[in-house]
Parts: sequence; C-alpha cells; structure tokens
Amino acid sequence: MKKKREIIERILNEVKNKGSARIGFHAEKILKTKPPYSDISKIEGTIVSSKKYKSRPHPTIHNDFEILKNAEYRNELLYQAKIALIAGVVSLLVGLILNQVQHQEDHQKILQLQTQLDTVKNRLDRLTKK
Repeated sequence: MKKKREIIERILNEVKNKGSARIGFHAEKILKTKPPYSDISKIEGTIVSSKKYKSRPHPTIHNDFEILKNAEYRNELLYQAKIALIAGVVSLLVGLILNQVQHQEDHQKILQLQTQLDTVKNRLDRLTKK
C-alpha cells in the first residue's frame, strides 16, 4: 500500500498528542478514499508489533481500530532489564566461583609439589651424609 509510512507516522503522532488515534480515519484522509479492511488490518499489525502500542476495535465504527499507548510496555522493558541483570550477576558469580576453585586447585598442586620437593631434598641430604 502506498503511503503506509505516512499513515503510520500520522497515527503515532496523534497517539502521542491525544492519547489515541483511529487508523481508518487517517488512512482515508491521506489516501482520499476509504481503504479496504485488509489494509487497515496490516497497518494495525505493523503498529502493534513493537508492543509499544496496543489496539482495540473501534467501539462505534465497524472495521476500524483505535491505537493507544501500551501502559504495560514500560513494565515489560523493566522486566526484561531485570532478567538481563540477574543473568549477568549469576554469570559473574559462576565465573568467580570457578576462578576460586581453580585457585584452590592450583594452591593444592603447589603444596603437593613443595611436599615432593621436600621429600627429594631429604633423600638427597641422607644420601650425602652417608
């Protein structure tokens, strides 16, 4: 459909300024003719796909949608941000724990090597004393 972007921009501008907008009204004003329901439906789908806006059938005008801001959109973004933050913290903690375990294993290996070195040293001392 020609001028789809212009129709969407006008609708979103009106939603921003007035709180809601009718798709059919703006499409008809721009196209100078009443668009088919399929075109109105496609515009509605494009607008609400971002989840920033929601639609509802217009209460008095058949085959038209009213577009409104989605009040839950901000909450959804906050929820996603919290999940990402939690995942990041868990990942960091796992990394720190694995690093600590590796450090303990390295320390244990050093102690074993020191013990073996002391054993070899003691044997050499005994051999040289004879």
